This record gives sequence, structure tokens and C-alpha cells, in this order.
Amino acid sequence: MAPAPENEIMIPRNAARAVLEALDDTRVVLISGARQVGKSTLSQRVLEGRPGVRTLSLDNAVVSSYKKRSKDDLAARVAQ
Repeated sequence: MAPAPENEIMIPRNAARAVLEALDDTRVVLISGARQVGKSTLSQRVLEGRPGVRTLSLDNAVVSSYKKRSKDDLAARVAQ
């Protein structure tokens, strides 16, 4: 995992290790939590340099529209 830039404070968490362990044997990993707690930062830092990795934010309008549909619809969209 990349270190935090000098002007940014990154509080060490066990979440990074959990995400990496999950990616070892799972194709899709969901990082969820309250707003503004560092989910995007965590995913960017953990996934930095991993080939073939793609991230999606449910804040994105296109993906957000699928939140109202079934999980199968969302999975189909992600696979495209």
C-alpha cells in the first residue's frame, strides 16, 4: 500500500489488510461505510499498482441508478 502524501494524515487501519486478503480469493470486493470516512482513499491506496483492477463508486450517477435495481443488474453492468 502506498504511503500517504506528506500533507495528508492517514490513520492506519486493519481494513487495508482485509481488502487485500479478500482480493486474493474473491473477484469483487465491496468497501462500504459512512460518508467521508476514506473508502475511496482506501481503495485507491490498496489497489495502486495491481494490474487488471477496476473500481466503481456508487456515487457515480450511472452506477447509482443500478442501486435501485437488483444485485444481478448491477453485476451485469460491472461486467461490461
